[in-house]
Amino acid sequence: MKRFVLIAAMFVLLMMQLEAKYSDEYLIGTYSFLNNTFPFFAQNRELLSHWMQEMGYNSNIIETRKDDQELATLLRIMDEHGLDAWITDRGYSPDPESEFHYAIAPLSTSSQYIFEAEYLDERDVNPGDGKDSRFWYAFRNDGAIERIGRVHKDPEASNGHIWMASRGRDNAGYALGDLRYRWPNIYGSYVRMGREFNHYQINPPDHEDAYYWITYRFRISNVDPNTKAGDPLLRFEVAGYELSEGSYASRAKVIRAASENNISSQNLYRYQDYQQSKDTNEYVEYVLKIPYKELLDANLLQRPDNRIFVLSNLNPRLWWYGNCDLELDYVKVQDQFAYELVNADAEYKQKIITRAQNLIRQGQGNVSGFYAFDEPLQGQIPSYKILDHILAEKDINLMTATYDYQSSNIVIDANKGIFYDHLDHFINEAQPLIFAPDIYPVRSGYSFMPGVKDREFLQDVWEYKLIRVYEAGIRYRLQDPSRRFYPIVQAFGRWAKGNPDFWITWIRPPYATQKALLYLPLVYQADGIFHYRLQSFQSSDGYGDYVGLNTHLLSPGIYSTPETDPITMNAILHSNPKVKRYGAIIKELTWVDAATIMGESEKRSEIPASSLIEDIYVLEQPNAPYSGYIQCGYYLDEDKVPYLMLVNRRGNYFTPFEVETENLVPPEAYAEHFPQADPQTLMIKFNKSAQKRFGEYIGFCDPMDGSILYYDKMQGAIEIPAGEARLLKMVQTLPSILEGKVNLTGEREITGSVTLAKNANLSLDKNGKITLLPGASLIVPKDATITLAGEIILLGDSQIIIEGYLKEKEHKFINDGKATIIINPQPKRSFWKRLFGIE
Repeated sequence: MKRFVLIAAMFVLLMMQLEAKYSDEYLIGTYSFLNNTFPFFAQNRELLSHWMQEMGYNSNIIETRKDDQELATLLRIMDEHGLDAWITDRGYSPDPESEFHYAIAPLSTSSQYIFEAEYLDERDVNPGDGKDSRFWYAFRNDGAIERIGRVHKDPEASNGHIWMASRGRDNAGYALGDLRYRWPNIYGSYVRMGREFNHYQINPPDHEDAYYWITYRFRISNVDPNTKAGDPLLRFEVAGYELSEGSYASRAKVIRAASENNISSQNLYRYQDYQQSKDTNEYVEYVLKIPYKELLDANLLQRPDNRIFVLSNLNPRLWWYGNCDLELDYVKVQDQFAYELVNADAEYKQKIITRAQNLIRQGQGNVSGFYAFDEPLQGQIPSYKILDHILAEKDINLMTATYDYQSSNIVIDANKGIFYDHLDHFINEAQPLIFAPDIYPVRSGYSFMPGVKDREFLQDVWEYKLIRVYEAGIRYRLQDPSRRFYPIVQAFGRWAKGNPDFWITWIRPPYATQKALLYLPLVYQADGIFHYRLQSFQSSDGYGDYVGLNTHLLSPGIYSTPETDPITMNAILHSNPKVKRYGAIIKELTWVDAATIMGESEKRSEIPASSLIEDIYVLEQPNAPYSGYIQCGYYLDEDKVPYLMLVNRRGNYFTPFEVETENLVPPEAYAEHFPQADPQTLMIKFNKSAQKRFGEYIGFCDPMDGSILYYDKMQGAIEIPAGEARLLKMVQTLPSILEGKVNLTGEREITGSVTLAKNANLSLDKNGKITLLPGASLIVPKDATITLAGEIILLGDSQIIIEGYLKEKEHKFINDGKATIIINPQPKRSFWKRLFGIE
């Protein structure tokens, strides 16, 4: 029995360790990059943990490496500051017996792709796939190689189609040529494939036992009867173009590859190989292995750092001799780690899990999960999917950021403005349990003002670059309750030295614009939000990234104490408490839809019937550069009560003065160049269903401060400052002066003062409930009447004063101890006095 209790206790402890605790209510995280092996972080980990706590974060992304001996200490420090951790595990050993060989980051930094042979150009193979970003590649014809054959249906093939070349119909030639993007770039060129493949360096410097694995899947039939055993049917060639300064060489290098037979630049598949197949009517998988060193010697692998290889270009060509029928299904290309992952047995998978669990155990129950290879390109998506599934079996979380790679470069349909969609590709191919897009929309080249020649308006950019992705994120998450949606928000800008100095690529968002970015995921029911990022390193004269905390590099290895950036820091400090409060509420609601609310004269978005709103628009301001762009999320609680999550995207304007464009505004000159916009007013008209449910007096309650917006005549206004957000629950309310006879049957919330007018009669039904929020009061003067049969909840310093006529039935007061209840009613009147109105 004691043994059973001990085992049960250990199991409970392990389960506690697998679940984070500080971000359970609502995750607000940041990229801290804290790791013990970098001296600055080791020296300042307590200070940075303190700052994260002060800034309202409860989660952050850290790193560990093979030589990290103090991960447990770092996790303890975070625990003391109320912080959960996502671990980027960069530990690696080439020894398969070492647990470091199974670290998540190296494994997820591996590349694989199955290139379907049937894709020649943009035309559909399966209906609609001509615009499907998953099929982003094609073995295109070009000036050097023209493919022989055609597309043919085959239900046994992986994509339902094969590439066929037929004896007697087609002349000998290349059945597979070179890989390129299926669609052109903005300049009309079909870009060569290669840079999408990133993977870990294994066994440097010579990289023994590390290969690119190339697998051709095909079927042979109808061989010419005069063919001899040694005659070739197919020839496999692997060739790549060197990349230098953004341009590919004019001629390809043919690479030696190892097959079962030999190592050669031209591997032959002969008739005797076909005859030796176990079943000559089935598909054959023919494998080539290319040592990393071969690719390095050919300058087709590049080293951007001491950990990663990036492929320049590689083409698995195939020459068909014309003496048989060829049905070609696909070509699979894998680096060494991807090959190991795909072929992982139970022992290999268990070692991945064991490594993850060993790291989790070093925490105080505050390890949320693991962070994989950052921003995977096409090649890393299959590895991410495999790892996600392996870890999910033990309820271990995996996440990574995904961005809109190539979205402004590869054109699927120019007429319709459709570009390659990497996020859609990632969602559909990886099926991740956590979707974390990192779309950073405040960039150089965009304008904060509408109508600027040759520059896209920032609000329009947000629509297609940010809003579209957030909506795809929530709709993807709603398909499966086990999924989560963690948008990663821009909270940085990159200031570069030049003539003049400028924001390179990303502009630090001005204060109100920054707040709008931080709030916006709440409109789309994000399960949590990460900020990129907490702290950055700048040169001694202030060049580099501007974030909440900036550290200057004073000399090699010598850093200043982190300094706060007033704009980003203040925006985070202001918004995080509200994000946490609102986020915890919306997690329990049902997301219905979202829309961008514009002015009265502009086209309306469709309003969900469940919102009980007939019309909603922004009051146009004639003297403002523009109006509108209030983002509205429609929600329902379990009782079908409507909520609105509102974010005023109109944050800051741009005033040129001495600079022409936004990317030239220096960090210290934001106040004069980015003035804050005035508040905007959202106009709402309720429909008849709202009146039927909530009565004549309808309002909204903001749970952040308990304030209530009162409306009458079924319409009203909501004022929202620049960049600000409000979560509003539709409630029954009472006017400040209540006249006539009112019967309350549902729930009402009161803020401010409600006083019954002379001869007014307020009746609370037995199923009714009135909540007096802090500071509220309900006053029944001597010449008014109240009937109590329900529940009255008094919060904080609220009060109820009854000096008029009181009719008591089965009612209940609930007082949190600070409220005031004064009951001094008028004596009851006889029937005749009440009939004739005699006091």
